Amino acid sequence: MGEPASSVIDDIACDVIRFDPAPNEAADAIVTSTGTVMHIAREDQLPRLIERTRTQKTQNGETEFRRVLRLRSVRKGDAAESRPFVIDPPEGFRVRSDKPARKVLQPRKETAKPGSELISKGDAAPEWSLTDSNGVKVNLSDLKGQVVVLDFWATWCGPCKVAMPHVQKLHEDYADKGVKVFGVNCWERGDAKAYMSQSKYTYGLLLDGDKVAEAYRVTGIPTFYVIDQDGKVAFAATGMAREAEMRSTIDTLLGK
Repeated sequence: MGEPASSVIDDIACDVIRFDPAPNEAADAIVTSTGTVMHIAREDQLPRLIERTRTQKTQNGETEFRRVLRLRSVRKGDAAESRPFVIDPPEGFRVRSDKPARKVLQPRKETAKPGSELISKGDAAPEWSLTDSNGVKVNLSDLKGQVVVLDFWATWCGPCKVAMPHVQKLHEDYADKGVKVFGVNCWERGDAKAYMSQSKYTYGLLLDGDKVAEAYRVTGIPTFYVIDQDGKVAFAATGMAREAEMRSTIDTLLGK
């Protein structure tokens, strides 16, 4: 465990603690843990941000993947009563006494649809005003009449890097057709502008997008949005590369 550092998460001062992985991981493992970082609020000693990092070996070397869990509305509960701990199964679960403890509760079969937490298709896209890589303010309201593509990303995010060539292709194919493509940089600790330049990506870069990511209900990256000419959400998804789905949505909005 490393020495505590400091950070500020949602205006709350935190201590940053790093937990290094166990040293006995196999050297030839395809996926290995490279550490966990926790941001612990000084005011109540509760976590506000947890980062877990993994390294995956590929044919081209190693790619780092980082999962970020951001915690909000965190509060301490009442002290636990001094009594035996008993679990009351929630509705839809049943107790099977003839099964091992880890299989006692049987979950309901219904599961949430992937991406269902994002803003729904047809809803108004939240307004935003961000600065691009040239220091120019860009406002969503000024882009009315055009199709807007947003890619929420960060330089440390492996899946984001995999998706970026597809985002660049959309930019190149639709640049003169009334479509604006932007990478909204969020949760960043590196140099987004330098990475875009080194990688020769020429679509728009919007910086300091943490608050916009929150407004757009982004909980994982990359997350993609396509906003129609009237400022409404036409497509929203989280995942690796969504070029085909976004291209289909854009073509429909352009009347193709």
